[in-house]
Amino acid sequence: MWLSNTAVTAMLLPLVLAIVAPLENQSRHRYIALAFLLGVAWASSIGGIATIVGTPPNGIAVALMRQHHIATMSFLEWMQYGLPVTLLLLPAGWWFLARLLPNQPLDTAAIQLLQEAKVRFTREQKWAVAIFAATVLGWVVVPILRRMAIPVVSAAVQPLSTWLIGIIGGVAACLIPIQLEYRRFVLDWHVAVRSVDWGTLLLFGGGLALSKLLIASGGGHIIVDLFLQTLGTLSTPVLIVSLVLLLNFLTEITSNTAVTSLMVPIIIALCLDVGANAQLVVIAVAIGASLAFMMPVATPPNALVFGTGKIPLPTMIRMGFRMNLLAWVVVSIVMILWDLAGS
Repeated sequence: MWLSNTAVTAMLLPLVLAIVAPLENQSRHRYIALAFLLGVAWASSIGGIATIVGTPPNGIAVALMRQHHIATMSFLEWMQYGLPVTLLLLPAGWWFLARLLPNQPLDTAAIQLLQEAKVRFTREQKWAVAIFAATVLGWVVVPILRRMAIPVVSAAVQPLSTWLIGIIGGVAACLIPIQLEYRRFVLDWHVAVRSVDWGTLLLFGGGLALSKLLIASGGGHIIVDLFLQTLGTLSTPVLIVSLVLLLNFLTEITSNTAVTSLMVPIIIALCLDVGANAQLVVIAVAIGASLAFMMPVATPPNALVFGTGKIPLPTMIRMGFRMNLLAWVVVSIVMILWDLAGS
């Protein structure tokens, strides 16, 4: 909620991997790693929709609504719509993970493995934790300083974007020496190169390229037009149900940021033409675009978790599909209730 879902996933992923590492060779309990990792991705996406800063589509939707003079939404105003969806989907996600995975309690040997997995910090690890903490602190504090009424402070931190702070942390890890005589640093370059899942990055980049193709070719307009021609009367509830479903599954083949940037301007024009509640429809589709759980390219949390190599793609698709459908139903119901309350 308070940080971007990407940052939260990046922070929690090493912790979760450390928790499940003692069970790596226990075949009966490998499903625990699957549940934990999917839980991180799902919870990050579900929590991110609650606030404007939680996921990029929220900010894009707010900016476009302001640009088209539909609404100027504050932080708390967005939470009125996003938080109820989060509170409903979080326990539902837990239920899915608990019910769809094998119901096998940990035996005594597995519990003992977890208890014996004591953390002993080396100097290198202590530096890594310090850099990590400083980076997280930067992600939290810099946006607050940027909004302060002190011009000098605000101007000084203005260039520090979320991505730049992350890059600074990575560069610092490569420059701080552990054993200078052996040219050992907190993060050695060959370790960094070997640890990056380049396939996942190419997959994510391919999704952005596909989105650019949709924009350049006009394919996005064709998809929306063909989808809406079959709907008949275009009331606000009909638009909410249909467009949330469309963007939710369209996000599975593109990034949620790209598909929101592409589709929201089209949807705003459509709502204005048919007299629908543009604010509710845009909020609904922005939230729906972030609740895509099937494919790695759909959201950064999905890509990061899939990049661990511990989640088979068929399993991610199978479980994500059911969660997608539940998210579509919950978002549609919440937004339609808001429409009925306002009418």
